Amino acid sequence: MKIIRLLSALSVFLLAGCGAGSTDETAESEQGLIRPVNLACVAGEQPLEDTGVGYDRLVGPGPGLTKLLQEPAIPNRWFVLKKDGDILAIDAEEPYNQINWLDLSSYVIGAADGGLLSMVFHPGYPATPQIFIYYTSGVIDGLEGKLSRITVDDVSQPGTFVIEDLLSVDYATKFHHGGGLAFGPDNYLYLSIGDSDDQNSAQNTSKLRGSVLRIDVMGSESPYGVPPDNPFAGNPVCGSADNALPCPEIFAWGFRNPFRMSFDGLGQLWLGDVGNAKWEEIDLVRKGENYGWPCREGAHDYAPNQCSVDTELTDPIFDYSHSVAGQKSSASITGGYVYSGESIPSLQGAYVYGDFGLGSVYALQETSPDNYVSNKLFDLGGVTSFATGEDGELYLGRYWNGIYKLVPAEPSNLESTPQTLAESGCFSTENPGQPETGVIPYTVNAPFWSDTAVKERFFAIPDGTTIDIGLDGDWDFPVGSVLAKHFRLDARLIETRLFMRHLNGNWAGYTYRWDDDETEAERVIGGQIESIDGQEWLYPSEEQCMQCHTTAAGFTLGPESAQLNGDLYYESLDRSENQIETLNQMLLFTADAGDPDNLDQLPSPYDITAPLDERARAWLHTNCSQCHRPGGPTQAEIDFRYFVPLAGMNICNVEPGLGDLGITNAMLLAPGDPDRSVIWERMRRRDDDAMPPLGSFIADDQGVELLSDWVVSLESCF
Repeated sequence: MKIIRLLSALSVFLLAGCGAGSTDETAESEQGLIRPVNLACVAGEQPLEDTGVGYDRLVGPGPGLTKLLQEPAIPNRWFVLKKDGDILAIDAEEPYNQINWLDLSSYVIGAADGGLLSMVFHPGYPATPQIFIYYTSGVIDGLEGKLSRITVDDVSQPGTFVIEDLLSVDYATKFHHGGGLAFGPDNYLYLSIGDSDDQNSAQNTSKLRGSVLRIDVMGSESPYGVPPDNPFAGNPVCGSADNALPCPEIFAWGFRNPFRMSFDGLGQLWLGDVGNAKWEEIDLVRKGENYGWPCREGAHDYAPNQCSVDTELTDPIFDYSHSVAGQKSSASITGGYVYSGESIPSLQGAYVYGDFGLGSVYALQETSPDNYVSNKLFDLGGVTSFATGEDGELYLGRYWNGIYKLVPAEPSNLESTPQTLAESGCFSTENPGQPETGVIPYTVNAPFWSDTAVKERFFAIPDGTTIDIGLDGDWDFPVGSVLAKHFRLDARLIETRLFMRHLNGNWAGYTYRWDDDETEAERVIGGQIESIDGQEWLYPSEEQCMQCHTTAAGFTLGPESAQLNGDLYYESLDRSENQIETLNQMLLFTADAGDPDNLDQLPSPYDITAPLDERARAWLHTNCSQCHRPGGPTQAEIDFRYFVPLAGMNICNVEPGLGDLGITNAMLLAPGDPDRSVIWERMRRRDDDAMPPLGSFIADDQGVELLSDWVVSLESCF
């Protein structure tokens, strides 16, 4: 049983008979426990950098948004593409006025990073009632990319439509589909296509993969024509016959996963190419040029032997590393637009883009000829699409929840950020290691691995609010909530992290470094690595905090019913009590949490008395499922949640889609054989292929042994 040292404030666990009756500031349960008053530990306004740029949420069309665009000539109507094949039309002035404009779900297969990926209106729309779409089709194990033209009978809400396939692309895997579409100032249609995780195809111009295409869909040729000045014009179109000639549709090549692209006012084509292990890149795409993948990743050598020494390669105008403060981070660029609006003068001429993995939006500006500098504008995760409106302003779409508009920012309130832990209102000013009144301790059954650190956990919610419990047992904390965690190495207090849900509803993480005397903890900004008694330790940046605290996982990772369904020793009561029962009695939940005996309970991965299978899956749930679950920020279709059976995890006897690490006959999990199991190999590594990829310099030896024993014990996938 883990013992948590409680503060004097947790004498709030008073019995009614001790003279603490209910008041406006306290709530007394039938069992006699009194909810503590929270005087100061409340998250306020989110601290914002003084970038001059913020955002307003306009509407939320629900999860699965892949592409956002405004209908021509109708400034208040937005089109949203959904991964599953739906196209929604949304009235921005009446956001609840949403119609399913077109249902293409019977044509679309949304496996992995596929689905309905892109759409563009005919330049003559709506007089010419046509759209062009790019999507993945076929069957899950045999996907193909398709470019199709759709003619509708009624642009307000189609009753019938005619779909015409223009070209198709055979894919090698379920990944790297690309899928950018744009009409150029020349009225030709441009389409970006990924390498389908077949690296060699990006340098093979006899295939369409790994390239940007340029075709004529407005001429008389059927299904399309090839512009006469394309680099390989005159060759037979790809797919018409097997030949080794370069495809005449290709405009430029050497891309990995060119997901989003756009033209600026000068007619330049901007493209964000999603990198592999280390680099994301932004390209200015020009006719006939080779952008280097897989010979180069960004402007850096990756597999130079894939290109001959005399091959001329074009470097990106800008690239950035996956490594933040020496730690690999999840990164996946979402290409954007050059800003041409009037409301934000500081953005004029800047290329605004996002990173799906890092959860931020940036502005790239040319400070001198061919010299570009990128600055973060704000944190906003899950951006899959940018769009320009009829007003010239810039909009963005998030995969999970909506459409946003970039607006001039409110004045900076960075000075409101507590610079010391004592200033947070959550811990004592005299003894900052001790929580204040209203800050409630908790522990978890299956703790996250933190390089041997021992952790103490606390939470606080504003007076008058309660915690909602979802159907999956995840806890949804109200606005204003604060979660805190102390980290100790060899009993020494080294770090405290605060995770706050600000008044705008956003979660954000802040880290504080303790001094040698353990008398004060000061805020660390930007992420830093230090050696503590010979052990490397990461003080994470705000961006790094959000790598693990994902939207898909509900942001808060530990607080869920199955994790807190266990005992905690309450010093003020001098007894151990079940945490859910105790918090329930304190009336902290919106609805009764239920009888703990009837609720799920995670075992400790390190409790050898618990079943091996349950222990192993508890370890994966805690350390991996925040990303590896439906809607998570990863390309792999893996689900590591504890309650998902092995057959549903999509790992058993499944070939790895993101590299085999040099393992012969590799599987994500090979029953009975850890040496062939990629997930086990990633667990024990601490390089660019390590999992989890962030925040750890030391492998969990007990966890590695646990997973090895589990894999050995498996005889099949069922």
